[in-house]
Amino acid sequence: MIDKNHVWMVLEYPSELQYVARVIGNIAKMVNNEQVYKMLVIPFRSLQPFLTQPFEILQIGYLKDSEYPTLSGILKINKRIFIEPFFKAETSIDMKQFKPFFKRLTKKIEMKNDTKIIILFYKEIPVWVKIEGRVGAIAPLIKLPKEIEMQNIESN
Repeated sequence: MIDKNHVWMVLEYPSELQYVARVIGNIAKMVNNEQVYKMLVIPFRSLQPFLTQPFEILQIGYLKDSEYPTLSGILKINKRIFIEPFFKAETSIDMKQFKPFFKRLTKKIEMKNDTKIIILFYKEIPVWVKIEGRVGAIAPLIKLPKEIEMQNIESN
């Protein structure tokens, strides 16, 4: 299923997994035959706060000098913007799009705290999410909203 704005899609049939492998392989060929996607494997309990709290943007990246990816979010309350200090975002996703995407992706899947979620990401190319045999892709934000960019500049 593709959403009406063509921002995300969820592949709902096992035969579509071949399509996913082909798309990811084609992206690798476009970027000098290197494995471009980075992988984040997290339990559902680590993603759940981002789905239940009023985060505006979900970010995937690295804390300080860590080589292990993690999640962070941008929270806006009134005119104040809360951003994790020392977080280097590699890709960002609009939560207005991510929440319906995730709901469709997990349709008829019983999500437990330890359910593994695999996220394949790399800069400004589609983010792939895999959960218990289901796969979906969502377009990342190419540019953060201006007020968030300004907050980043002020905090540095």
